[in-house]
Amino acid sequence: MAPIPNKKPGPAPARESVPRPNITSTQNWKLLEYLNYYRLVIAASVSFLALTTTKLPLIGQADPQLFLITGLIYAFVSGFSLTTIHYRRPSFNTQSSVLIFCDVVALTLLMHASDGITSGIGLLLLISIAGSSFLMDQRMTILFASLAAIGILLENSWELLQQLSWGADGLSTKMSAATLRGYPQAGLLGIALFATGFLANN
Repeated sequence: MAPIPNKKPGPAPARESVPRPNITSTQNWKLLEYLNYYRLVIAASVSFLALTTTKLPLIGQADPQLFLITGLIYAFVSGFSLTTIHYRRPSFNTQSSVLIFCDVVALTLLMHASDGITSGIGLLLLISIAGSSFLMDQRMTILFASLAAIGILLENSWELLQQLSWGADGLSTKMSAATLRGYPQAGLLGIALFATGFLANN
């Protein structure tokens, strides 16, 4: 009887790789969605205050029309973003950057329409910058913190810029006491924005 030749076992068949969901990406989109709900609540509240007879001290009193228009546009952008976030188009980085930029612009305009930094609306920028630190790297967070700080200083200096005049003695202006009192507050808020951007990323 002839011996049976030994057969070497061949390589095991390769298993089909099962794609796994990107957990980090999903969490990022969820966080962006939650922050947008917060943004929508703020915008809806602003629009409600502007469209009704409900009045709060300083809120929207300096320029009611600007307060209303900014609130409505802010609410529209926030509401429309619910759809773009759901379908994840455009990309995550694009949406997060655009929405944080909208926060900076809208909140600065709302602050201007509410008699400046004394209204307290500028403090909402801290939440936006803190939220951006969870969505972006530190470089982008510091960029938006810088834009917010510049916006606050420009808003506080708006009265000064409007009153610039060129006379016989050269360029001159008169600053009100409110404008002068606003600079320390604007500086402190700017420092807080930078600190939030640095510390939240660490």
